[in-house]
Amino acid sequence: MKIELKNREKSAYKKLCCTQSAKELKEDIVVPDTLEDILRILSCTHQCRIRSKNVEQDCVLVGGELDVTVLYIPETGDGIQTISTVIPFELRLDAPGADSTSVSIIDTSVLNIDVKTVNPRKVSVSADICITQSCYKYLDMAWAEAPDTTTEKLFIKPGEVDYQGIVLATEKMLSLEEDLQLPDNIQNGEFISACSSITVDSSEVIGSKLIVKGRAEIEALYIVSSVPEMAAFSIGFSQLFELPEDVKEPNVRAACMVTGQYFEPLGEKLAADIRGVIQIICTEQQHISYIEDAYACGMELGIDKMEFQYLQSASCTRGSESLSLSYNTDYGANRILFSRASCSAVDISDSQISVPVTADIVYEDSEGALRSCRVRGTAEIPYQADEGSELESARIKSVKASARADETLISITVSIEAEFSTATHSSVSMINDINAEACEPGSRAGASVYMCKALDGDLWSIAKKYGSDVRLIKEINSLEDDECACGRLLLIPIVR
Repeated sequence: MKIELKNREKSAYKKLCCTQSAKELKEDIVVPDTLEDILRILSCTHQCRIRSKNVEQDCVLVGGELDVTVLYIPETGDGIQTISTVIPFELRLDAPGADSTSVSIIDTSVLNIDVKTVNPRKVSVSADICITQSCYKYLDMAWAEAPDTTTEKLFIKPGEVDYQGIVLATEKMLSLEEDLQLPDNIQNGEFISACSSITVDSSEVIGSKLIVKGRAEIEALYIVSSVPEMAAFSIGFSQLFELPEDVKEPNVRAACMVTGQYFEPLGEKLAADIRGVIQIICTEQQHISYIEDAYACGMELGIDKMEFQYLQSASCTRGSESLSLSYNTDYGANRILFSRASCSAVDISDSQISVPVTADIVYEDSEGALRSCRVRGTAEIPYQADEGSELESARIKSVKASARADETLISITVSIEAEFSTATHSSVSMINDINAEACEPGSRAGASVYMCKALDGDLWSIAKKYGSDVRLIKEINSLEDDECACGRLLLIPIVR
């Protein structure tokens, strides 16, 4: 006999996988005939853009390009000249279970970039690109609840669980256009290049809308009187997302990427046109009731179970650290022209992450010549995770460098901000099908009552073992509903 259970269904996003892929890029830049030979390289700027992202069967294909601009001192020693290149790339990331209906949230970073002079007319560029993706799919979920009424000899134990359900996984294009006012010190300079990044700062729910707020940060490089100068800008934005019905207080995690940019000097201003994608994952606490256990008196039960794996909790925190570095120059250092820093692959341990840092400094030496130096170090950023939770990801949100010169010593401070995503996963066993068959004669002992000491107070396990009823055990032993039976000697009536 099949027991008619309450069938329940809902649709939700499920995280299929999280994978990573890296690729080494190499390219040579030949100095055009119109430019002078290279005496020494000063610095390079770079910008990574994602042009395409396609989810296919069991994989995600990502295409993009790396813009590189190299500043160098020409052989005559006068002024600064620049050469540049665009390096295209494609990466394939495994995504088991994914198809064209899935959503892939990606995060990209340039782990390392190095520029070397091959000869006075050629520069070699090498870079490491890393992309991490998490793939989500909207799937139906089915389970069973206990029926409103059961037979007198069938006992069903209900269970319930609170979990963080993924209610939204999506992305939206972002377009920012603005004329940026230049600082006074570079208004007469020559624009060379600019790079941008997008970050999300906050989110709030208004009605059925999720408002995500953030900023695009821009660093523009100019040459002013044969000296490189950097200008920093910030453009704020807000983006609207439509929330699913009944979602009121989602936890939002965001990832951003630049897909395109265009800059044009306009006198005292810089016209900026930035394209990007805002990717979000929203979770919200949800609740379901299910069947945890069942037994029958005088019947044998055939039970089918399923494992329900769920996200118990998730949190996103930030940590920061400042790293002090130094460089001794044989040429002396009059002043710092500009400084910048980048991070390599993060090493994760139980309580902290180790972040390899590279700082590039352009300075004027004691004789007025332009020079550069590169300094490396490692920052240790601690994080805290709740007991039982795991660190899912550690992302570097920003890396900023500042430097000062003191005769032959250059002191550099690198400020690093990281974002940590932690999660606690768990699972429960749910009964989704019950069949009952009558026991064969003589399969159960003939006693009508037993005596049992409740060692742990679990009356359900005792009733199931002896074929009894929790309600009858409480009644015959004069136990209140909230009274603990642990350690008591109980009479256990047998239900026939």
